[in-house]
Order: sequence, then structure tokens, then C-alpha cells
Amino acid sequence: MKANSKIESFAILAILTGSVAGGYLSDHSVLLSLLVCLFLYGLSIVFNTHQQNKIPGTIRELYLKHFI
Repeated sequence: MKANSKIESFAILAILTGSVAGGYLSDHSVLLSLLVCLFLYGLSIVFNTHQQNKIPGTIRELYLKHFI
């Protein structure tokens, strides 16, 4: 229960921070805000693909264990 509440709190914090930062950036430059958004999406893809190799029980490992 404690971990779930932390995840929910961080999700709300991320939404609020993103809304404020996005509004601030789009006031200055729409192109800059889009570029920052694309950069952050790309960064999250890199982190997620890198972390998938470290987390035990990934879909690939489960597939190899049960079907091969």
C-alpha cells in the first residue's frame, strides 16, 4: 500500500510539473516546447530499453523459459 501511494503521488507530481513546464515553454516558443517534449520521450525510450535488460522476469525471459 505504501509503494502504491508513492507511485500515485509521483504520477500526480509529474503531471502537474509537466503542465506548468509545458505552459511556460509554450509561452516562449512552441517549437522549443515540441523539441523538449521529443527529447524527453527519446530519453525515456533509452532508459526503458536499458532497464528492461536489468529487470528479472521480463517478457523475453519468460518466453525463453516457458516456450523454448
